[in-house]
Amino acid sequence: MREREAVTRKMKWRLVACALLALMILAGPAGGTGLQDATPGSADDQVAVEGADGEVRAGTYSLKLAGVDTSAWPSLRLDFSVLNRADEPINTLRESDISVTHDGTPVSTQLVLKRGGPASVFLVLDGSLSMMNRGTGISKLGAARGALLTFVEKMGPKDRAGFAVFSDGLRVLVPVTSDRNVLIDSISTFVPEPGSGQNTRLYDSVEQAVQEAKRGGVQNVVLMSDGWEDTAESRALQKEPLKWAEYKTAREKAVADVSRRLGVRVFTIALGDRAGTGLSFVDYEALDRISKGTDGGTCNYIDLPELKRRSGGDLDAYRRLFLAALSDVFSSIGQSVRYDYSLNLLLGETAVRDEKEHLINLEFTIANERLPAVVTYTWKGAAEGDVPTVTSRRALAGVLISTPAPEATRPRLVAVFLGIFVVLAVMGAVPAVGRRLLARSGEASARKSVVTVSPRSKYVGTECPNERDGLGGGFLIKPGDVIVVCEKCGAQHHLGCWHLNRDTCWNRACEHETRLPVELLRDSGLEETQS
Repeated sequence: MREREAVTRKMKWRLVACALLALMILAGPAGGTGLQDATPGSADDQVAVEGADGEVRAGTYSLKLAGVDTSAWPSLRLDFSVLNRADEPINTLRESDISVTHDGTPVSTQLVLKRGGPASVFLVLDGSLSMMNRGTGISKLGAARGALLTFVEKMGPKDRAGFAVFSDGLRVLVPVTSDRNVLIDSISTFVPEPGSGQNTRLYDSVEQAVQEAKRGGVQNVVLMSDGWEDTAESRALQKEPLKWAEYKTAREKAVADVSRRLGVRVFTIALGDRAGTGLSFVDYEALDRISKGTDGGTCNYIDLPELKRRSGGDLDAYRRLFLAALSDVFSSIGQSVRYDYSLNLLLGETAVRDEKEHLINLEFTIANERLPAVVTYTWKGAAEGDVPTVTSRRALAGVLISTPAPEATRPRLVAVFLGIFVVLAVMGAVPAVGRRLLARSGEASARKSVVTVSPRSKYVGTECPNERDGLGGGFLIKPGDVIVVCEKCGAQHHLGCWHLNRDTCWNRACEHETRLPVELLRDSGLEETQS
């Protein structure tokens, strides 16, 4: 009996589990709104996080954090860009698409789209003699000049830009202005000074450019270089790789600190061969770390050996490819500096000066994609004008949101309800079907255990466990008797003895159950004793 109940329970649970699985399969694709993880097998669904501060993409759209300004504290301004997969700016974001919490408390926001507003950029060009070197077959200075002129010529009447060159240090040729003619004239006529091109003070020049941009009210620096930090000090340090790496790390951190403090981002353009030597080498890794470590810029690499290979040895084709690549880079940067949003966070009394690190969580919902980001800061000091220090600002891995079209919702819900109805109907039939299957299975097993003893059977003269020797030989099994042989221990029983013990083996060490079929009991005249 216990074994039969155990088998019944197992079968019921298995059938219930199958029904629930069927329900999940039916309901899953037909549901309304839910989160869908990005799958590694699909490039369109992958989530990519790039850079120290991060550019996060979930499917079609990318969120790029540009800068954080705390000068109007306790209000905080976050500048960011939203681009589609073709890197085209998106200007349809609404304030209701953004949710913000400060240490877990929701805060009010004001979203400003700066599209169509003036662009501001401080252009910085490597003025070292290597830019004029023609070992590559072309003048890098000439191509850079052409790209800068194209960029300036496309400036709007309210756009502002400045122009500077660097080698031993930064030399400002045109302070920030909206006068395109002044900029065009300076860019067209500039030539490196032979006496100032012996060194390339990359890190000093970037810091100075960020400070100059801030003085001019500009939030973006674009720096183009074909080299690396090349001074007497750096040449000495390069002989000891560990010290050289420590030096670069410290200088890049210093640049990042200045950029974040002043709210100026740096875009860099690396011209040359990142795997080259001598004058062909460009320290792409350093320029890349400068951009990503500063307030949200990017580094673009112009691979001159690859362009030369593509030109097939044709010098004119090489020049055209170089200029086209630079023009594409400046076009992309132009979009980044022009198509930005500003989000003002009105922190109010939630901002507390306690020298602890505070967390701002942001979530941007764009179409069917959700892009989160975080900003952390500490507020120290006792003076009235002290403002917080932003300690980190980064985008997080995004997710895709499965949202069916409204017209598809109703048939999907119908499918869900039909699926549930079918599953419930199947579950309702489980007990009856299960019992019938178990009965048939038990009947077949019982019939195999019932034996009619032949004259030469090994069971002739054997004892039924229900009979005892003291009862005499008349109770031993004899030819013609119908007996039940226990499936588990093999003990032979008179049919009546087996049924008397509720169809269970008399062997107390076994007690195996085999239910006898009703037809067999009826034929043997035992039906009336069935319990």
